[in-house]
Amino acid sequence: MNSIKESNIGNLLNQLEFDDSEELVNELNNEIFENELYIILTDNGELMVLISQENEGDFFVPVFSDYKSLCAGMDSIGDDSLDADIATGRDIMSIYFDDCDFSGLIVNPSDDHYVFECGDLEAIN
Repeated sequence: MNSIKESNIGNLLNQLEFDDSEELVNELNNEIFENELYIILTDNGELMVLISQENEGDFFVPVFSDYKSLCAGMDSIGDDSLDADIATGRDIMSIYFDDCDFSGLIVNPSDDHYVFECGDLEAIN
């Protein structure tokens, strides 16, 4: 598997703990949308999704900003048949955007657990 290009996502997630300003959130959302992220594929090659516990039928796509977070995510699932690939946030959002059950992306769900919701696309430049 190829590795992703280094981005500023991890640093922005760390900053978000101390500063949740709209400017920082918009910068983070831009980074998620434009940069490569790791994704998990099921054993039949489909993108893994996480079903919302709050709204039945709604789902999120888990994405990972670095290899360490990907490994933590795959370890927490505990399924050796899973594989990983690379996609940008833009690519993933374009696949599912017309699906009314798609709620957005969850970045580093095992660690930082930042949610990039479909509604956040309005703030993308």
